[in-house]
Amino acid sequence: MIKHNYLTRNEILLVNLTRKQARFNIPVIKIGPSLSLELFNIEHFFLNLKFFCLFFQLILFKNLKYCI
Repeated sequence: MIKHNYLTRNEILLVNLTRKQARFNIPVIKIGPSLSLELFNIEHFFLNLKFFCLFFQLILFKNLKYCI
């Protein structure tokens, strides 16, 4: 895994989850260098969506109110 100084714990968990998906060749939407949104596994979809929302809350839109 490529180490980035700005990665949060949630992003690192998401990177690890993404790498597991890549091993099983599950289709994903690439959102950034370290994030993906799982499309075809509903459990992972919501897990990734939660981390994705946390990422935007912490890094980009600190006042984002409509996250899971």
